[in-house]
Amino acid sequence: GSAELRSTLDRELQRRVQALLEHQIERLAAQGAGDGAALVVDHARDEVLAWVNAGDYSTTTPGSQIDAVLAARQPGQGEALRAQQCA
Repeated sequence: GSAELRSTLDRELQRRVQALLEHQIERLAAQGAGDGAALVVDHARDEVLAWVNAGDYSTTTPGSQIDAVLAARQPGQGEALRAQQCA
């Protein structure tokens, strides 16, 4: 028999979020941003619509293949970055 995999990812949304995240990483590089992640979820339907990582992906750089959506971060780290963006 053949196996079937059901995905709730939205291909076009995934591409758009990837492009936006990569643009933001480039824009914030001077402030030390080098990596980023975005997760888009439809909570009403319990579906993940986009799961995106951006930054320096390398097979030779330690840590560059970490899925930043799953990686633990310090509390408030996202808020500090948003505050910098608004300044």
